[in-house]
Amino acid sequence: MSAFANDSVVGALVDDGTSQELQVFLAAEGLPKLDVRTGSDPFVIIYLKGARDSEYHEIGRTEVIRDSQNPQWTTQLNVRYHFEEMQSLLFRLWDADGDRDTSDHHDYIGATSLTMGELMGVDGGVPGRADRRILDDSGKARGQLKIYAEEKVHSSEYLVFSLAGRKLANKDGLFGKSDPYFVVNRLSEDGAWVGVHKSEVIKNNLNPRWSTQKLSLGKVGGDRYRPLRIEVWDYDKNGKHDYMGHCELSVHDILDRGERNDQSFDIAVVEEKKAQKKRNYTNSGHLCVTEARLVVIPSFLDYLAGGLEISMMVSIDFTGSNGNPLDPISLHAISSSGAANEYERAINAVGRVLEPYDADKMFPVYGFGARTSAGAPVSHAFRLVPSAEQEEVRGVDGILSVYKAAIPNVQFSGPTIFTPMIHEATQIAEEYRVLEEAGHPLEYLVLLIMTDGVINDMQNTIDAIVECSHLPMSIIIVGVGDADFSNMHVLDGDEHRLRNRSGKEAVRDIVQFVPFRALASLFQEADLARAVLAELPGQVEQYFRAKHVQPRPRVYTMGSSFGGRAGAAGVPSAPGPEEEPPLPGDETPKAGPAAPPSYFSATGGTS
Repeated sequence: MSAFANDSVVGALVDDGTSQELQVFLAAEGLPKLDVRTGSDPFVIIYLKGARDSEYHEIGRTEVIRDSQNPQWTTQLNVRYHFEEMQSLLFRLWDADGDRDTSDHHDYIGATSLTMGELMGVDGGVPGRADRRILDDSGKARGQLKIYAEEKVHSSEYLVFSLAGRKLANKDGLFGKSDPYFVVNRLSEDGAWVGVHKSEVIKNNLNPRWSTQKLSLGKVGGDRYRPLRIEVWDYDKNGKHDYMGHCELSVHDILDRGERNDQSFDIAVVEEKKAQKKRNYTNSGHLCVTEARLVVIPSFLDYLAGGLEISMMVSIDFTGSNGNPLDPISLHAISSSGAANEYERAINAVGRVLEPYDADKMFPVYGFGARTSAGAPVSHAFRLVPSAEQEEVRGVDGILSVYKAAIPNVQFSGPTIFTPMIHEATQIAEEYRVLEEAGHPLEYLVLLIMTDGVINDMQNTIDAIVECSHLPMSIIIVGVGDADFSNMHVLDGDEHRLRNRSGKEAVRDIVQFVPFRALASLFQEADLARAVLAELPGQVEQYFRAKHVQPRPRVYTMGSSFGGRAGAAGVPSAPGPEEEPPLPGDETPKAGPAAPPSYFSATGGTS
């Protein structure tokens, strides 16, 4: 099927004439200081409620700005504006305490809201700009939120550049030196400067050389000649960062200076107030463009447009620590009322998002940590199959069906072993890699592991992850229940790349861990799915970019408006809702004294 069967993807790429995709940037002023020793670490969660929605759902989060009461976030938030509909935006501001996405200890600052119509100036305001007071739950003012919006420009071009400072102003007195960083601001349509990019901080240095930066031309409106304001700041822990001056350039100017790499083309950094007050003032140092070039970097959507398929492989924990399924408090309890247990909710939340990106919607489903029949050894990778002839199931409903059928027919055991499942996924991903190198349509595998407890083969699992980190696959681990998941955070290599026992480092981070219960208590399940899958687009991009694999040319077929896999050799076109055949074995089998052989297909990893 076309990868664009998902409406959200279609909406992101196609202008239907009645809507407009906007890019939104945020800044705030006068936020309260909630941390005793340092400034607050604010971030914003943004929610949208459409005309047909009964409640708000999360659409994005900004980055955390450390130690600041006047943050300027550079995260670009994409919102589709339907001018014929009532759409409301809600902004909740938090002071970060721990990990932004998983911690439940953040301090609430306050919230504000407005409609998309108000943001676009339908009530006489400035189109694309709004200021709103932030209020806490008691109605007390907690600062001001500044919201900027412009039509999004899609671009795969990036400006890759490096800057160095020369003799910058010292803002830290006799006993120190400035800690400079720079912010790139673009000129908005109403003449305001909006921050779109921020560098790292270089400590105690008046002649800094910042790392190579990457700036999407889409963030600057796709215009190489649009003015950019580069501001230099001195970082301070108390959040009161000192302004050091600015200069104005365009992308074209930066490219030109990058080619010359000549000190005579350095740009003066000017602090306006000093220039006005001091007659002999010339500048506060210089910036030098040490390198600059334009590169084309395909996005996740570019790969989808070229027909990339994302396949899902599901692995479910049947170890004894989940509890007896006949006990209502068991994590595998099947309710007579039809209420979903945590495993069912996790399958639904993640599976419904990934399902549209697989052409045939056929998924392999495994269990681990159980005996499939009385007296059999414990298996750490056994298939859950609807029949002896069919080794995969159709769609999320098929996954749920074989999962429910398995519960009364396996003997829960242990320990919790991941390595055999990762090896199974590695074999599939290796096949994808071989086909990719032979020029076949691109495929990427997501191994979804749902587990309730402490992993018992930690080092072997790390070794297996390192060994498959060069393949087109990601691993999403969903922690079900409230066990100790500290080891899982180690596998999620956001802070440090994993190393195997021989010291070999993972090629890239391919693991994301999500504690389901912690997140489910904070978000609606649609928002939870977004949080679970937040890292996946970046991991897909990172894999194909590292291998210099470009998106395949779009494939257009009769009756299809969008490029994708439909009609490609060896790949069936997706049936419409009325054509979709029923899945054999979808009915939940009756429990018996032993597991019927057709329900399980052991693939190794027994103990």
